[in-house]
Amino acid sequence: MDIDYASDDDEEEEEENSTTQSRSFHDRSSYSRRHSFKKRLATTNTGSNTQTITLQNWDPQTPYMNKIKSTSYFFLQARSSNSKQSLIDVFNQHYAQSNYNISNEYQYFGLRILTYALELELESVQLLRTVAYKLVEFDLYNLAENIFRPIVNLRSDEPQSFRDLALLLQESNSETKNLIEISDLFKKVIFGEWDNCYSEIEVTTLHELNCFIFQFHQQQQILNSIDNRLIRHLPVDLRIVMDWDTNDTDVDLHVIEPTGEECYYSHKNTAIGGMISRNFTQGYGPEEYLVRKTVKGTYIVRAKYFANHQQSLTGATTIMVHIYKYYGQSNQQKEIVTLRLSSNQEMIDVCKVNFNDDIQ
Repeated sequence: MDIDYASDDDEEEEEENSTTQSRSFHDRSSYSRRHSFKKRLATTNTGSNTQTITLQNWDPQTPYMNKIKSTSYFFLQARSSNSKQSLIDVFNQHYAQSNYNISNEYQYFGLRILTYALELELESVQLLRTVAYKLVEFDLYNLAENIFRPIVNLRSDEPQSFRDLALLLQESNSETKNLIEISDLFKKVIFGEWDNCYSEIEVTTLHELNCFIFQFHQQQQILNSIDNRLIRHLPVDLRIVMDWDTNDTDVDLHVIEPTGEECYYSHKNTAIGGMISRNFTQGYGPEEYLVRKTVKGTYIVRAKYFANHQQSLTGATTIMVHIYKYYGQSNQQKEIVTLRLSSNQEMIDVCKVNFNDDIQ
């Protein structure tokens, strides 16, 4: 007995023809219904009367549009010849003018421009950190705290989130510091389990915890929860710490000492005792330079934007550099500098530190 089995191709072709016919019938029916609905919507016949729906044309001169144009930074930027400037750059211009006492109005508008950046992408941790770092630079600690705390929730898998908040709370001008919270944040970084790309952030944070312990006389409370071999006050004459706001990014810290010797990732130890920490090629840093006893002269601090392995909304990396003279001592001085790096392989001068002189 011969039996002809229908091939899979025949079945598929038959099914496709059936589907096509069904879809064609459905499309025609759907079109007919839509067309009929539009006719009824456009005109309604009641005897000899015809009622027509007329939509009012959009008027760009309406009061609410004028209000938006006068207050919206984005409208102003769209009409400006400098529209390619970043929000951070415009903020820097306004704040620089306010520092020269031209008008407090510049500071106000500068802050408005800066906070508008947060609206570009909600819950973008990079944008949050960029704005927070600028606020820290200008000692606006309360505003920065309102940004750093959500970052802890958004990026609880990154030790930098806890370290940023701990340093902010330690350096803030609040008279009611929560010393237990600050200590716990530092310990979270030191004893937490993190991805290998953040390895050795614990070393820098341990140094910062020890400074905090001796600054606020917390030795006894800390000793109850930490191995006492880790507790040691290590004051230095010069400490430079660099962080950045984009993950998977390699930024290198360079320090040229008064002797002309350059300390960086390929030359970690210098003749006068300068040393630099691990070279972070991923994560957010920090990279740290230390010299226990400085020699007289000028220390030149530089940053090299070596590589960025991710696409970001801002298209750049913002670095925050802490410069401490006499770190952990009664005469400690601190300056914070934030800068934007936009080109790979770019080397920029961050600042110069003179002994005995002020930071420039």
